[in-house]
Amino acid sequence: MSTVNTSTTSDEIRQASFAGPSSIAPADSTVNDAALRAALTRVNEENAGMTDELLRCYGQLHLVFGVAKKAADLRDAEAVAVTLLRDLGALLELEQAWFLPEPDEPANTDSVTDSGNIVPVYLTRNAEGELARNEQWVSPPCDLASLSARDEATSPLPLDRAHVWALHPRLLVGSIVGGGERLGTMVLQRPERGNEFVSSEMLLVESVLGFGGHVLLNIRLFDTLKRMSVEVVRALVNAIDQKDHYTCGHSERVGFYACLIGRELNLSARDIEILEWVGLLHDVGKIGVRDEILSKPGKLTDEEFAEIKRHPCMSYDVLRPIASFGKILGGVHFHHENHDGTGYPAGLEGEKIPLFGRIIHVADVFDALTSSRSYRAAFTWEEATKIIEAEAGTKLDPILAACFLKAIGELDAETRATLQRTGRGEDAVVAVLDEPKDTRSGNESHSPAAKRAARCRHHSDPR
Repeated sequence: MSTVNTSTTSDEIRQASFAGPSSIAPADSTVNDAALRAALTRVNEENAGMTDELLRCYGQLHLVFGVAKKAADLRDAEAVAVTLLRDLGALLELEQAWFLPEPDEPANTDSVTDSGNIVPVYLTRNAEGELARNEQWVSPPCDLASLSARDEATSPLPLDRAHVWALHPRLLVGSIVGGGERLGTMVLQRPERGNEFVSSEMLLVESVLGFGGHVLLNIRLFDTLKRMSVEVVRALVNAIDQKDHYTCGHSERVGFYACLIGRELNLSARDIEILEWVGLLHDVGKIGVRDEILSKPGKLTDEEFAEIKRHPCMSYDVLRPIASFGKILGGVHFHHENHDGTGYPAGLEGEKIPLFGRIIHVADVFDALTSSRSYRAAFTWEEATKIIEAEAGTKLDPILAACFLKAIGELDAETRATLQRTGRGEDAVVAVLDEPKDTRSGNESHSPAAKRAARCRHHSDPR
């Protein structure tokens, strides 16, 4: 920012303006007028420079406050990175911008519900001239690995704040730090014929990246705690699944299917997250059901069926003391209610059944159908989808059933194969259960069609 030499300028103006007529010859009047005009011109130029600098500072403060307000409401690291890049791009007239996260701990990839880690972000100008995300990745015009290694070898940077340096008059690189470690790097590039970066703009970028580092660190800590919570819950669910190896993985698949329905309904990210929790925990009450009932190879007696029908209420009782699980209780408690009111434990019908309970019911029925159980072999996906279609409007909510069938029809082949393989369990067990045995008297048919019909009579078994 330019500075004004007020003393010199004032002296010049005073000398040019107030020199008495007795001391100035007529020939000198023209000289004094020229000096006055020159001094006033310099003052105007100084004022214009100060005005531009003030407007620039105002714009920078507006950006910082705007970024702070937006980022405070974000819970996704990629969204924070895109917000920072877009807002910086608008103020600094960038042509391209990159965010490259530091490698994080590998995410748990054992579950089909895993969402993966943050990926690098690249923004460039679109046809409308706006800085927007571009999925066609282009590497930044600098070798960040060698640059970082060089800096750390020659003059290690303290990791207590963000740092910004210019690799080129129109190319800035900034480190984002938080919690004493580097979280990522941003690269900002102006057009070849654009203005060069000045020191005040570098200070602005440093301030924005410093705030961004705090936001990203909080998101990372939140995600770590959430991951630990999910892993603890999965350990509990796996312990329950081990009571009956036929249902191993059932809860995670139900959570996955429920999320598919939630996305078809355009539910919020938070609601979809809750749905996954409901799917994981909907059968936790089975820990109180006797093993011989869960693994019984034949049809349940009335007394045994009454005992296993208690598991939704037991699940509710197990989870109710946990305050943070309040939003999942309705889905857990009522996931065996039927659309026509013939379900349990309360005999609710239609929309009186909580939405999450209706969603879990559809997902639960489909996974039960396509999984091998102690009392029958797995249905094929084609058979299971026909049953879902047939029971839409009676046992199942018709809108949710349609959303589910649409969603699984769009799954890629690899995901579908994984779900089918884990649902079927061991092939040898399926083969034994499918073996036709004519041990009964009478003329009952044991054709494949008859066997499928027999399975249909028991597909709603709550085990």
